[in-house]
Amino acid sequence: MHEYLHRHFYLDLLHNFPQMTCFQAQILTFFYSIYFHELFLTILWGETTFYLTALQVSQLLLFFAFAWAKGTFIGNFIFWFGQFSSITGILYLYGYDALNYTYIRGGV
Repeated sequence: MHEYLHRHFYLDLLHNFPQMTCFQAQILTFFYSIYFHELFLTILWGETTFYLTALQVSQLLLFFAFAWAKGTFIGNFIFWFGQFSSITGILYLYGYDALNYTYIRGGV
């Protein structure tokens, strides 16, 4: 999926819009990825919750907040902790909602 986004979205943005910077293309690709991840999970679970979206957007904040830790032990710890805990946590949250809450059309 990420190779597809790089090849067919990010590079196309840079090619078709020469005034666009690499950073702008990365941000647009990031939000395009968020949209389709959320669309996939909505189709899979049958409801829209924004757990994954919130965590993906928080990556931007974490990227800038922990730029000083890149290449250090604490940076590696934060990265690997996120890798192991985030996917499990997201699946738990979506699964919990799917099993414990019923969707009532109209919100009543």
